[in-house]
Amino acid sequence: MVLRVSVTGRRGIALLGAIALFACSDGPVGLREEAPDQDVIAIGLSSSGNRGGIYLVQADGSALRGVHPTCRGGFAWSPDGRELMANCYGVLTLVDVETGTSRRYDETYHGDGLWRSQRLSWSPDGLRVAFDWYLGSEESYDVLVIDRDGTGMRNLTPGPDRSREPVWAPDGSRIAFSSDRDGSGVYVMPADGSQVTKVLSREGWIAWSPDSDGLAACAEEGVFVRNPLGGEERMVAATLPNGCAWSPDGSSIAFHTFEDVVVFDLDAWAMRVVLKGRRASGAVAWSPDGRRLAYLAALGGTAHALHVVTLDDMHDTTLVESSVVLRTDGNDTEFTVASWGLGWRPR
Repeated sequence: MVLRVSVTGRRGIALLGAIALFACSDGPVGLREEAPDQDVIAIGLSSSGNRGGIYLVQADGSALRGVHPTCRGGFAWSPDGRELMANCYGVLTLVDVETGTSRRYDETYHGDGLWRSQRLSWSPDGLRVAFDWYLGSEESYDVLVIDRDGTGMRNLTPGPDRSREPVWAPDGSRIAFSSDRDGSGVYVMPADGSQVTKVLSREGWIAWSPDSDGLAACAEEGVFVRNPLGGEERMVAATLPNGCAWSPDGSSIAFHTFEDVVVFDLDAWAMRVVLKGRRASGAVAWSPDGRRLAYLAALGGTAHALHVVTLDDMHDTTLVESSVVLRTDGNDTEFTVASWGLGWRPR
């Protein structure tokens, strides 16, 4: 079935082209006539009836393409930008964005085990994925790893503690995660799960510096940074942040409050408000060249739209409005931009 995409709303941008989608779990889920552009952002779309999917949008807003129509949960790009590992209704699913094929790892299903897992993280060599597993109560989360081919699943943090939101260090040596095991905070462990060390005293959205020498946590009390191998914990900003991302060159940390999109310059130790009044939520994502930021924000409402801002001139573009109409099986279905997924394709 061919889906024709249009965007509704006062500032809607026409999205060109058509996409072919097949609602199956272990076969083609997205067919493309041309090789995929590298300047692409992955987002989640949701509709009524608890439906959702992963879609790619060109960074200039020119086209929207579906890569998996039946995923609703967190996802992460592989380091080479060819695949997405996604939480598809509680089952880890590997999606090839070029061929349109997917593979379900049914052994990862555990009732509601993965349902709340919104943070997936690839090892830099692309061979393994870390994720958190919700085990049936708010007090029980664990961090697990699985090989890319679906084998070798292992629990790195067994026990009664709440350990979640793992993020692999760019050098591949360590995994950072939030936990309440010895007081709430951010912890670091080698990739084999040994020698867990507390490095930040607040839980929050975790971001590694590109050289793996710095960790940031966007917590309720503000934004905090520290070298995980030593040094003091420092507060970057005393504000309630949401989403946190280190720039590709390591010089800045981007985050957003519930009102503003902010970039903090670590060399000058100064905060710059990039955009005011954006009511942003969810993650922020740097472009691979570090010149743009993608973010989700609501303007004059509660539903979120996908925006990209160019940092040189502060030019802000709405790529996908909050309401997207997809024509499926002869019917128009309204989808909204979901807060659980945002990622710029690596290069």
